[in-house]
Amino acid sequence: FFLLNNLHFAAEAFGALVFAIAAWFAFDALAIRRDFLTASRGIGFATLAVSQVMYALMSMGPQYDSSAKIISIIGLLFVLTNLILEKPVNRPSLKAVGMLPGALILFYSHYIAAVLYFLIAVTSYAQYRKETKKILKPFVVAFLLLSLSALVFAVYGDADLDTSWIVARAFELLGFFSLARWVWQYLSARLREEVVVIFASMSFVISIAVTLAFSMILIGQIQIATEANLLASTKVLDSSLTHREEELRAKARLLSMLPELQSAISAKDFVRLESVTTRLLEEENLNFITVADSDGYVLYRSQGLSNRSDSVSALPVVQKAFSGQAASGVEIGGPERFALRAAAPVFGNGTTTVGVVVVGSFLDSAFVDGLKKITGLDSTVLQKDTIFASTVLSSDKRTRIEGLKLTDQSFNSRVLMGGETIVGKLTIEGRPFIGSFLPIKDSTGNIVGALSTLRSQAEIVTIASRANLLTLVAVAIIMIILIIPLYIVTRRLEE
Repeated sequence: FFLLNNLHFAAEAFGALVFAIAAWFAFDALAIRRDFLTASRGIGFATLAVSQVMYALMSMGPQYDSSAKIISIIGLLFVLTNLILEKPVNRPSLKAVGMLPGALILFYSHYIAAVLYFLIAVTSYAQYRKETKKILKPFVVAFLLLSLSALVFAVYGDADLDTSWIVARAFELLGFFSLARWVWQYLSARLREEVVVIFASMSFVISIAVTLAFSMILIGQIQIATEANLLASTKVLDSSLTHREEELRAKARLLSMLPELQSAISAKDFVRLESVTTRLLEEENLNFITVADSDGYVLYRSQGLSNRSDSVSALPVVQKAFSGQAASGVEIGGPERFALRAAAPVFGNGTTTVGVVVVGSFLDSAFVDGLKKITGLDSTVLQKDTIFASTVLSSDKRTRIEGLKLTDQSFNSRVLMGGETIVGKLTIEGRPFIGSFLPIKDSTGNIVGALSTLRSQAEIVTIASRANLLTLVAVAIIMIILIIPLYIVTRRLEE
């Protein structure tokens, strides 16, 4: 992804350089022929150069997308106008007015660009055939290739770096090379401009090569540091979860020793149970409380209504509580589903167990949101291999990725089955992430899920891309500073 992103930047920057040189020649001719025809050519190529710069900057972020599309279409219209107004080729007159809302222009921008590129190629081909302008052959080929590139983007889209994206970029790059060949033909008799362009082109190639090498090293170091931070953050989250588990176990013991709760369970006084547990929920900052009798049947449940046949005896923490000891762990069951639970036996007279009290915390969106506030990283709780709660948003940027199933074999074998804590790469909804995974166990030691901190690889790419941009800007400034004395020296040599 990062390599393709950088190659995209290089290709668009190369296109900007070629269009800028074409605009330079057009404005140079404007000093001799001061007419709209020459000016329209220069404005068109200059506008296309600006749009290519914006397309290059899109590798750093999508904020330039709309502006680049509109500017590109304006530039193509100027170039097409120039070719249509040129004489002496006879062309059919066309009188029409076209009106399109701005939103439609953006939506169909690739189709519009493909049509304009094709019309420019066809119009210039007419000159090539009727006026025997052989110099226009690379120009015609260039705009045909650019038309094909825009058409592929129009049909398949340009959001994903897939095969169609690579094909479209290949057509585009070939088009820029053909256009560069057309421009080079005008340099053969102009020593000064030829030397300046060669120096600028070589500087551009060297800067791109140095930047790519630097950024690949940089992104490798960032990824190593990210993996170490993710692993450390996951261990912090594990400590936080362990602390919360011990806290719940202590509260379960405390509640089980309250005389009012013991007497309400012994008497099966449901009104008093509701009154006591409602007050304890608020005082002890608990998400839920469940009270059961000595057979495990639910007497009262703070989370929703319960039937007489509801039982919690299958929960491992309850089974341990009936054996006479408090227990805690992350378990699946009941209306609370996947939650952190602690249970303690409730004794009546002497050592007789009259029931059990279960307290707990939800491992829901509020839980992972709290973890994100602590670490600043996206947190995810998995029930087995299914995402139960997460701070990561889906591709629509509104809903969470909860309910998705991870199919990574390394995660299943090493974390869920082997109980290892690992750091690895995974893909969620087509987006690459780096994640640290730590197994979650119930009170009996069985692995029931995993706790994970995630970081999108796109964030790492953004950091490296910004470093790329700063490097290229610095190189461009140095190149401009060096071009000035070079231009002066070549001018003297030419004289």
